[in-house]
Amino acid sequence: MDKEITFYQDIKPLFREKDRNCMYFSFDLYNYEAVYDKADEIYKRLTSENEGQMPPSGAGGKWNQEKIDKFKKWMETGKKKGLPPEREAFYKLLNNESFPEFLPTAKKMAYEYLDKAKSLIENPPSELGRYGKLLKHFEFTQDAFNKRLQHIYDYVKEEVDKYEPANDPIYNSRKDVIESIRQWAPFNQTDGAWLRYAVKLGPTDEITSLLSEILQDELGNGKVEHNHSTLYTTLLASCGIHLPEVYQKAYAEDPRFLDSAFSIPALSLCISQFSDLFFPEILGFTLLIEWTVLEVAPNIKLFKYYGLNPHFYEMHVAIDNASSGHGANAKRSIELYLDHVRQNGGDDAVQEHWRRIWIGFASLWSAGTLARDFEEMLYQKRIGRYEFPSHIMIYDHALSHNIVNIGKSQLGKPDLRQRMIKMIAHKAPYASRNHNDRKFGDKFINELFNNPEGFLDALVESSYVVKGDPKNSPILSRLTTWDGPMYKVFTEEELNLWNE
Repeated sequence: MDKEITFYQDIKPLFREKDRNCMYFSFDLYNYEAVYDKADEIYKRLTSENEGQMPPSGAGGKWNQEKIDKFKKWMETGKKKGLPPEREAFYKLLNNESFPEFLPTAKKMAYEYLDKAKSLIENPPSELGRYGKLLKHFEFTQDAFNKRLQHIYDYVKEEVDKYEPANDPIYNSRKDVIESIRQWAPFNQTDGAWLRYAVKLGPTDEITSLLSEILQDELGNGKVEHNHSTLYTTLLASCGIHLPEVYQKAYAEDPRFLDSAFSIPALSLCISQFSDLFFPEILGFTLLIEWTVLEVAPNIKLFKYYGLNPHFYEMHVAIDNASSGHGANAKRSIELYLDHVRQNGGDDAVQEHWRRIWIGFASLWSAGTLARDFEEMLYQKRIGRYEFPSHIMIYDHALSHNIVNIGKSQLGKPDLRQRMIKMIAHKAPYASRNHNDRKFGDKFINELFNNPEGFLDALVESSYVVKGDPKNSPILSRLTTWDGPMYKVFTEEELNLWNE
């Protein structure tokens, strides 16, 4: 019998990140619903010989026939979804005794996550700015290690001090914040999972003792009310969010989660499943989680601003502190580990193991796209076009346990205007900070970005656009040209959308 072809197991892996970025202005190649709807068009372009082929020649050119045939077979056999790999890993690794056959897949996933982190520390993307430079690999010395961690801490502290909830470009309402609480549940309800097998029974050493202290604090030190996962479950309940039990398959299948909500938890579970093999990476992963805890401090301000209980994050900022808390433990455990490596293998071995530690440190930054996906979901909800996954049954606690079937056909498809609004919303987080005192009429441009639809309407009526005449519209004829102030602000695909 032929193997069943599903989107997440077979089709999504065919699309590279550059393919996704190329088409993101129109639809998301990593989204099952989008590819389901656009399958005929995608297939036509996959088999095209003209300039409209997919992927475009500049992004690697046409697929080979084997890939095209696989895509066609997926279409012909019902365009089945499958369980996204991160969701599958989450469920099966939390229940690993029932799924021993999944372990080779989990190990492969761990290597894939870490390979992405390796690329990140070698060539940090420019969009990460100063933080990207701080993630770049460096040769280990005690002095260099101390200085880099101090630079990272200082940078995070500067960003936290500048943060004001009233000016947050992402969260416009209490509802938005509550939705973020839901999306971070898979990670926070398995808090500490990356250390679950790193701490072993039997005689111990100082490294194990330091890690054990972190893990025991995550688990609550025997007190239910101190258990971090329980604290987060309490936070969810206070927001009216009641999820299936974390070990149940229904949790991993819950359509209210974004698929990318499972990316970091899957990474955590995959490396922890092979703790002996990935011990250096686990040390680095621990350091990132604990040393940079101040990154969650804006959540404290945000929660207070919207009247939500910030205790979960206040507790983390306190317990993970860099002077004597988990941050200090994580740092000291690495120093002790590398001392041990030096004694047994010399300086070359130290640098080899240090590189692996730093890959683990950077791995959270390369694991998944939750931030971007969450921002996109909020935008779709604001314009009334967020679509629950189609062709599935949604279990909604709010509807007295009724089963509700929501199909995409009821919600419509994006037209040119909606694509423009989507592009404006995508640009808004950064663009809303860059226009200073410039206005459309009597309204500040930066403020208009909070309402992408209103922004588009104001732009159409402004002097930057000549209706029906893109060549003579200043937005295209002057501002976005080589000598204009907005050169390279838009991709070629986005400029084509402006012309449309």
